[in-house]
Amino acid sequence: MGNGNIPIALITRDPRTQRWMGLMRSHEPGLYQHSLHVGKVVTDYTRFCGLAFETAWPMIEGGLLHDIGKTQLPPALLVKPRALNEAEQRMMILHPAFGAALLEAEGFYTKPVIAIVKSHHERLDGSGYPNGLHQSRTAKSVRVVAVCDAFCAMTESRPYENAWPNERALERLRSMPAQYDGAVVDELGGMLDAREHGWQSAEPMVEEPVDVTSKVKRHRGLLHPRSAFFKATYPPQ
Repeated sequence: MGNGNIPIALITRDPRTQRWMGLMRSHEPGLYQHSLHVGKVVTDYTRFCGLAFETAWPMIEGGLLHDIGKTQLPPALLVKPRALNEAEQRMMILHPAFGAALLEAEGFYTKPVIAIVKSHHERLDGSGYPNGLHQSRTAKSVRVVAVCDAFCAMTESRPYENAWPNERALERLRSMPAQYDGAVVDELGGMLDAREHGWQSAEPMVEEPVDVTSKVKRHRGLLHPRSAFFKATYPPQ
């Protein structure tokens, strides 16, 4: 297929992705809505940039599933209206590693998708998490989802802050060139400007029925303090 004009329903209706999206919606509805928002923005980005199908597909899939690791955290932590304390922050920064472990355990998703899930909070200057990697050494797809995730978070209403206008969010991203890929931010800005002037974006995300399988439920044991994964990734301080 030529460019990135992928009907988003092809991905959201995939049974495996649908299970994970269903798990997010049943765990915390705001997490699910944010994931749909990021998936939609990433889809529009790939279409605007005319990316090849094989490049766009994992990028969109990674955008939809980037926060799947948050299903391993207490829902109250995700909607806390105040700043997280130190212990809560230590738990929160594990969600990319949890998400990557979930998808790796299923054995279906490609390495580019898992890389997005694992590294979308890494930053160009190495100040991100969970591994403090210099994001300049990651694939562009990771940097794209990192920018789109941050943009969507800023332009959504959150428990502790009202939604920002698109332009304010873009200016904030442009003010952090050491953290976010400036070329991607400019491309995102171009897409948003085109959308404002009548460019036809992708169709809205389709909300599918919740379908949380027993296989997905079993993976939720990752966060149990006695699990080998938890002990390896979150050792006692």
